Amino acid sequence: MKILSVLRLMLVLLLCLPASNVAATRDVLGDGGNSPKRAIVALSFSGGDGGDERDFYTSVLVPQLELYPDGQIILQRNSKVYEKKLSTREMQNFLARIKQTGIFKLQRSGGEGENDPLYQFDSTTEFSDGAPYLRVLVNDGINSKQFDVYTPHEKYLVPEAKRVLHLLYTFRPRRLKAYSPQYTLLLIEKGETNYYSVAGTAPRQWPSYLPTLKSFGEGQVILSGTLASTVGKAFAELPGGHVFIEAGQKYLVLARPLWPSESLENWMGR
Repeated sequence: MKILSVLRLMLVLLLCLPASNVAATRDVLGDGGNSPKRAIVALSFSGGDGGDERDFYTSVLVPQLELYPDGQIILQRNSKVYEKKLSTREMQNFLARIKQTGIFKLQRSGGEGENDPLYQFDSTTEFSDGAPYLRVLVNDGINSKQFDVYTPHEKYLVPEAKRVLHLLYTFRPRRLKAYSPQYTLLLIEKGETNYYSVAGTAPRQWPSYLPTLKSFGEGQVILSGTLASTVGKAFAELPGGHVFIEAGQKYLVLARPLWPSESLENWMGR
């Protein structure tokens, strides 16, 4: 079934992408995927219990910030994804600020429940399970630290963990530009939908500057090249989704740009 899914994706892409994108797509699908980049600073969400398979396109395991050894930084701000190539000095300053938070002094990596020294619980704390986690990773070439934060307990974090989270949440270098992904994933479903993330939103017309939804077909579509960037203009948020109308037919369309650290192979046949 996975082979059939890949063949179907190849056919859709070859038929629908502009000529300039066809060769690149054929090469990628033929060799099994891209080569992920290693992030040296990362902030990301992991999913909690339950949920919906479609959440993988909108909220589960979605990076919030990543910095790579070559200076490229990608971050989400105000429901949009931006990027920049940091200079050597900017990169060094950012890593120095992270170190100053005291992150490398943390003794544990999270996940030890009520006795976890990553938190300072008090008598008002309500314990639970099943909610999403935040994952923080920092490796400056000398020191390395990774820890997970249970999101309902974020307010109980020790000061060092709070400081590094605040920095990663708010860091915004100057002269950011819209992220131009190598690949964007679409999930297309025909007809009415009860998916919670688009509930109550008014349908919009599918943009005429993009290939038709009918030509894409239902299911997962992987876009590369120019289309991987231009498709994002149709959505108010990325990752995100919307209900579109084309030729009188309603479609649920979810979109998720892939980050350089994410493997395309992991999404093939999903």
